[in-house]
Amino acid sequence: MACVVFRLFRSASALPLRLQYRPVLNGCQSHIARTFATSPSQSSWIPSGRASTTKEVVPQDVLPLNEYINKRTQLRAFRSTIKQVRRLEIGPIASITFENYDLLWIQIQEMLFIEQGGPEQVQDELAAYNPLIPKGSNLSGTLMFGIENVQQRKAMLGTASEPGVLGGVEKCVELMFDRGGAKHRISAIAVESEEIKRSTPEGRTSAVHFLRFDFTPEQKSAFGSRQEGDTYIEITHPNYRYYTRLSTSTVQSLSQDFD
Repeated sequence: MACVVFRLFRSASALPLRLQYRPVLNGCQSHIARTFATSPSQSSWIPSGRASTTKEVVPQDVLPLNEYINKRTQLRAFRSTIKQVRRLEIGPIASITFENYDLLWIQIQEMLFIEQGGPEQVQDELAAYNPLIPKGSNLSGTLMFGIENVQQRKAMLGTASEPGVLGGVEKCVELMFDRGGAKHRISAIAVESEEIKRSTPEGRTSAVHFLRFDFTPEQKSAFGSRQEGDTYIEITHPNYRYYTRLSTSTVQSLSQDFD
């Protein structure tokens, strides 16, 4: 059953060239909540229900391969359900998934299942994915560009010899919300290492970017409050200007990432 339909239209705001992908919800969010409402019987298999901490995955939280295989179908369905709330389309080729402990725990287990690299791989996966888990004062997102056409992908992202039109896009993502008339704007920070840069000075960029949105205490309080107001995620790159409004269910889910 398709839960979300996206409509593309020109915004009537002060930025006429900014386009919005607006989700039209048909009640699927409440169905998701009912389907996977946490209960004592479920906490034994929901990752965050059995974790020693939800700020990072520690080695003792990782299931042995055979145990994960037995629960894999159920956990992958659980992951898909979470993503229906926490994954958003931003324009025709971009999407962002707001990560949390459960999503990244399953991702780590999937990598271990696929590669079966043993204890040494466990440490590598923890080092790769733990920085993406929200730490109580931030939101974390994976921005992806899905471009099937090879020539279009080269033009958008660039090649080793030619720059792409989306170079530096990871520096052009903002989360905006207003609560009770007070407006907040939080710019994304790229999560990357010195060894791995997602965009090069020459203008080439990656199809995947890891982002962090840092909140002040006042912004945390306002974001999770019951005051009326809208929440948007926007890409402000000059060659790709789109924004999407977050549903109430998405905002409620993201609010759980804060202390």
